[in-house]
Amino acid sequence: MDYMKTSKTPPRAKKDLSTPENLAERLRPLIGQKLKLSGKPRTDGSNFRKLITSFLLSQYMPEGSQEYEIIPPRKKAYLFF
Repeated sequence: MDYMKTSKTPPRAKKDLSTPENLAERLRPLIGQKLKLSGKPRTDGSNFRKLITSFLLSQYMPEGSQEYEIIPPRKKAYLFF
């Protein structure tokens, strides 16, 4: 499953997201699994995130919403007098 294509839309409802307890249960099979470390923190962190993401997406992907709005981040307001 391609994470970049499937994760572009947010889930339909917040209740579709996993609870922390459910997430811990789903990740339990990863305990004891070998992970090749490069010694570079950014690379190791990226590889670790990819491993977890692909593992979770292989088990469950919430249905995407058809209607959603992307809200841009707030910018600082400049006051001119």
